[in-house]
Amino acid sequence: TADLLITNQLLYQLSYVGSGPGAGPAAIGDCSSEGVGLAMGMAIPIRAFEAMARRGGRCRLGGTGQAGRAGCGQRGEPMISIGRRLPTFVVAFALALALAVLAAPASADPFDLPRLPPGQQLGMWLQWVPVAPPARALLEAEWQRALDGGMSVGLFHNGWAALEPAPGAYAEDLLLDGLQDLEDDGLVPLITVSAVDIGSLDVPQDLLDPDDPDQLRDGLRLDDPLVLARHAAFLDWLVPHLTEAGAVALAVGVEVDVRCDDEHPEEAEETVSFLIAARDHVRTLDPDLAVAMTVTVGALEPGSPCGQAVLAESDFGSFTYYHVHPLLYSVLPLEDVGPRFDRLLEAVPGRQVILQELGCPGGWESRPSLIGSDPELQRRCFETFFSELAARPRIRAAVPFLQTDFQERYMFRLAREIFAGLPPFFGKVFAEGWTTMGLCRVDGSCKPAWEEFLAALEGDP
Repeated sequence: TADLLITNQLLYQLSYVGSGPGAGPAAIGDCSSEGVGLAMGMAIPIRAFEAMARRGGRCRLGGTGQAGRAGCGQRGEPMISIGRRLPTFVVAFALALALAVLAAPASADPFDLPRLPPGQQLGMWLQWVPVAPPARALLEAEWQRALDGGMSVGLFHNGWAALEPAPGAYAEDLLLDGLQDLEDDGLVPLITVSAVDIGSLDVPQDLLDPDDPDQLRDGLRLDDPLVLARHAAFLDWLVPHLTEAGAVALAVGVEVDVRCDDEHPEEAEETVSFLIAARDHVRTLDPDLAVAMTVTVGALEPGSPCGQAVLAESDFGSFTYYHVHPLLYSVLPLEDVGPRFDRLLEAVPGRQVILQELGCPGGWESRPSLIGSDPELQRRCFETFFSELAARPRIRAAVPFLQTDFQERYMFRLAREIFAGLPPFFGKVFAEGWTTMGLCRVDGSCKPAWEEFLAALEGDP
């Protein structure tokens, strides 16, 4: 009861401390950094909340396959993604000035994703969480229903570090096994092999500072000739395999705006230069393979010059999208879905968009929800997603996150680590939001949102 009262109070306060135009009520999720700090009524810097969100990011991927078939769920901790970071304005003015030229009109050529089948394509993040064999059988059967129903795209998601474990030595089995999984399921590959994964560098170990793995060694930059030469050689090995597999697109970074706009704004220019070098080199190897870096919807905010510069240099707009408040994990008003999709399209004029992650939590079912969600609201959220997507054909593909809920005990353990020393409420809403993001449950049963997904595959959202 106390937690529910706190939720209501925070929702009320946040709705009146916005950064939108004019004074008065503002939509939840439009709060400025200063506004969130005021609404919380605590002497906690807003950057502390941002750090909490970033520290709750993905595990370092060490697996292969479509969205973790043999990926994080087997080789590491489950992967999660904070789909929208909180905006930061501490360095925004100076950085915007410095990157004005980079954030100018898009210089990437229009790219029509020639290997993607005509129309709008749907996939699904497949995250094999530890479940009992009977539940696994049910989930596999549901996955087959999706394949039979017309699911058409699949993900291979890994890091440069995992695929080049030693200088010039490449993990070919890791790559080929993952691509084979997609071929076996008849899915068109969407590829992510990241050098930046949210707040972390994902480059080969020998390029990292041994005393500070958050930095490159010897003062190197991402656009240093040595790093670019290594990555070019890596692409010389990687891209022919992707071409043979019929890959549509390659993302060389994941939610990079979290790092280059928030954590390390001094890396903005080198991050964009790294993308340009990768894009231009891939074009010499396979001109039909589109290249981008993935950003959060937070990259659309005024304080995100790096994210916007990344979008300007990407062949297509690659986004992660979660229709939730970035701190409270409450579902945003459903009437906002369409306008928010429009903002994604406006950010990449004339280019196609892929939603690499698309999520909305279902909330606790066995006890009162602190985020105000439930399976029916999640269903309506996905119903709205698919309806609004159908009206926007320039969004060529979307991959809901994810088939199966995470294990509750893991998320609570993670929340305790992330939110240590802060009021328990924040860990509780974090755990609820991410535990219940799946469209099916760990017991193998599926929520109403899964049926919305199957209906959308059949063209009947």
